Formats: sequence, structure tokens, C-alpha cells
Amino acid sequence: MLVKERLHPGLLDKLVQGGAQAIEIFAARQHFDYTSRKQVVNEIADWFKSTGIPLHSLHAPLYSDYEWGRPAALR
Repeated sequence: MLVKERLHPGLLDKLVQGGAQAIEIFAARQHFDYTSRKQVVNEIADWFKSTGIPLHSLHAPLYSDYEWGRPAALR
């Protein structure tokens, strides 16, 4: 749904305001850059700790790049 938008606490807040009772994260690097532990991962972890909203699931990435595994010629 929001995979092309960077995941951040403000976006999570909007989901909860819209009625979300649990959050499911898809680890696509353009959405949730799981390799940026200090900045991104800790920011999201702090949000979950402070809000008490459960993390329903975290889906492993399908591709390690930002282009869904598309060859450079198709980007």
C-alpha cells in the first residue's frame, strides 16, 4: 500500500489514527531500510515501544536493492 513512501513515525501515527490496531511491515528498502540500524530501525523500534501498538509481522525483503530486483536496463 505505502511501499514507495519511506516508513517513519508520522506515517505510523496516521495509520493508527485511521484505525490500525496492529502494524505489518514489508521490508522493502525504499520503504523500510533495514540496513540503516541507527537511524531507521531504532526510530521505528522507539515508536513501537512508546505507543504500545503491536507489530503484527515483519516480512523479510524479497530483493536487496531499491528497484524490486529489476535489472538496470528496465529501471
